[in-house]
Amino acid sequence: MKDLELIAAFVAVARSGSFTDAAEVLGVSKATVSKRVAALEDQMGLTLLHRTTRHVAPTDAGEQLLDQAGPALDVLAAARGAVLDRQDAPVGTLRVSLPNGYGTRTLAPALARLMEAHPKLRLEASFSDRVVNLLDEGLDMAIRIADLPDSSLRARRLGQMRRIVCASPDYLARFGTPAHPSDLQGHRCLLYQYRQSGHTWTFPSPAGDVSVSVDGPVLSDSGDALLAFAQAGLGVAQLPDFVCQAALDDGSVVPLLEDFAEAPRTIWAVMPPGRHTSPKVRVLVDFLLEHLAR
Repeated sequence: MKDLELIAAFVAVARSGSFTDAAEVLGVSKATVSKRVAALEDQMGLTLLHRTTRHVAPTDAGEQLLDQAGPALDVLAAARGAVLDRQDAPVGTLRVSLPNGYGTRTLAPALARLMEAHPKLRLEASFSDRVVNLLDEGLDMAIRIADLPDSSLRARRLGQMRRIVCASPDYLARFGTPAHPSDLQGHRCLLYQYRQSGHTWTFPSPAGDVSVSVDGPVLSDSGDALLAFAQAGLGVAQLPDFVCQAALDDGSVVPLLEDFAEAPRTIWAVMPPGRHTSPKVRVLVDFLLEHLAR
């Protein structure tokens, strides 16, 4: 790499006839160009440039080196440019993992627009609430709604959501309305299988967090299914707002324990470790952010 820098400096000076112009082409200082050319001459034991106060021109040895090295550097530059041009366009297979409810309800329209805008992309999308290992499963990106543990993964914040405790009016008429989180221990609760805290629901309060161990007749890996069970009067559910908002609006379920409302949780786009984000992942994140901003 060092030898290439020296030869590139010589070629730039020989072609332009100026150390100043060569420095501008290479994006370095004039002094750096001069040092590199001098180092190349010392290395080869030859004078490659005639230098005067007004002009710089290659010697016979310099002409020979220019004839050989100039085209080779051009080929390298063209190869690099071709690779970068290809990488600037999002092409290839994009493998993503998205939460079932949030991905289906909220993100799928953005994915459809992405595919229309970039026909050279192929999408492999898994909709599941299972926590996946990006590296083991060869994924380009995953969406997670959680507090992220320390890791080598890179993350981009997409937005926020909050969980709402709710139940149907029919259930509340039969079993009563909980006024405090501790009251949930006497209620039939509908449980989500992939909840990080298991069967413990935690609520903020002025006196500090209140953690309640809950139980009930249903355990499911689907937020949509839990909503359906809640609407049918089977019990109390704690659901993401994007799952239950329409049901809250039409009154088929009602919010509970609003004085103990959970703080919003962050939605993340998580990517494998690395210094650079590939164009296909970058354009996906941009589409998601634009879609969510609407």
